[in-house]
Amino acid sequence: MSNLRQYVRNMAALVGQTTAERLLGMLSTVVVARLLGVTAFGAYSVVVNMASSAYGMVRLGVDGSIHVHTAEADQDEISYQDKGNMLGAGLLLLLGAGMVGTTAILLLGHWFATTVYGQPELARWMIFAAGLVMLRCVSQFCYATLAGMHQFVAYSRLRVLSAVFALLCVSVGAYSFGIRGALAGMLGAQAVFVFMLARSTRGALYANRVLLRLGAVKQWVHRHLRLGFPFYAAGLISVPVALFLQGILSRHVGLKALGELRAITAVLALISFIPTAVSAAMVSLLTRSSTSNYLSFIQQSLLHIKYIWLLAVFSGLAVFIVLPMIVKLLFGEAYAGAVAPASYAILSTIIACVLGFVNNIIFSRRRTGLILVMTLCQFTVFASLAWILIPLMGLSGYFASEFVGYVAAFFFIYAKAVSWKRRHGIIVPWLVPGMLLSIVDGMGILLLSLPIMEKCRVTGVVMLIVATSLIIYRFVLDCQDRNLLRRLMNCFPEISPS
Repeated sequence: MSNLRQYVRNMAALVGQTTAERLLGMLSTVVVARLLGVTAFGAYSVVVNMASSAYGMVRLGVDGSIHVHTAEADQDEISYQDKGNMLGAGLLLLLGAGMVGTTAILLLGHWFATTVYGQPELARWMIFAAGLVMLRCVSQFCYATLAGMHQFVAYSRLRVLSAVFALLCVSVGAYSFGIRGALAGMLGAQAVFVFMLARSTRGALYANRVLLRLGAVKQWVHRHLRLGFPFYAAGLISVPVALFLQGILSRHVGLKALGELRAITAVLALISFIPTAVSAAMVSLLTRSSTSNYLSFIQQSLLHIKYIWLLAVFSGLAVFIVLPMIVKLLFGEAYAGAVAPASYAILSTIIACVLGFVNNIIFSRRRTGLILVMTLCQFTVFASLAWILIPLMGLSGYFASEFVGYVAAFFFIYAKAVSWKRRHGIIVPWLVPGMLLSIVDGMGILLLSLPIMEKCRVTGVVMLIVATSLIIYRFVLDCQDRNLLRRLMNCFPEISPS
């Protein structure tokens, strides 16, 4: 199977898995919430969130490092042995992280229950969170290994089966034994998933002639932390910044703004859904290309950036058309005030999709320190500006500040890429027209979101989409892109390259 066919299959599997999991997760939430009642379901949510947060705190980015190192192209028997040493050290690190997370929950569970949540009865359920943390660490090792070996189809199949099995276990447990049964069902389903995942990982390792080893542990522990920790730290930055800004939003606008923030975030996930779902497959593909054929890596990276940008722009414009209807349909008339601030959020989401893929490129080249610096730049601008704009503009000020933060991060990484482009003689003819078009589309979205433009909103966006399509066809797409588009449309002859 060619790399392209494998990549397309991987992307299709990940998109299908993500779609199925979200639908099953929504169904599971509804069923369990009804079976347990509001109070017990709140306790159930606390335990699951505690396990997820604990894993995020202790993982140190080791799973990301395993993913990248596993995806590297193999050249000889020595590299196979070295890969076995790498995986052995990674498994030890994640098992150690799981033990730390489990111990921390067992020791601090009562404190969290009484002091943080003010609900002492939560303490007795924390043992389930401790078990979930250890299982999550093992499952992430298996996932990172399978992802590095491009086994996304097998992984996605297991994830969907596991989601169905978890829905059944949790629902039956909640119906029969209440919250204790629901948590036991969740823990049991996760244990079965880890067992199945471990068997699949073992088969993939055998097929790729890789054996887990414990050689050069000290060397590989250092390499895992050097690569993974900056990426992990970049993710942690968002936690205190988000809490700080949401606190400002609550004090100056009220709890209603936080509800609108949650609603907008949920709706705009439609824009980033596909880029987020296929990001793991992109990292695997780019990592292998960067270590086996650097020219192919550059070409694939630039092509993906262009396509991700096109997908994000058209998805953003489409969501902007139906935004008022979706918000009112899903959340009700009470959330109608979220539509205007969402215009800024759409712009933020579009540029976030592009930056997310740029992060994938940087991560595949192991430049995680650059990701950390870029993230610090983004959140410094975001937090500083939001501190000023939220009291003046409310939720619109929050999203406007977020957008400016993303723009600052984009220009930071663009400045870093200038010397790289010169060194490799890279010419990107569509970049400047694409940037100018993005500015025009952004101004059009902000203009059409004004109250006085409400009656001509749909007409204006349709005209914007048509104009954007024509400009992209003329100035952004190259000959190969146009021929691909014509083959898909199957109505025009191909153009010969000039």
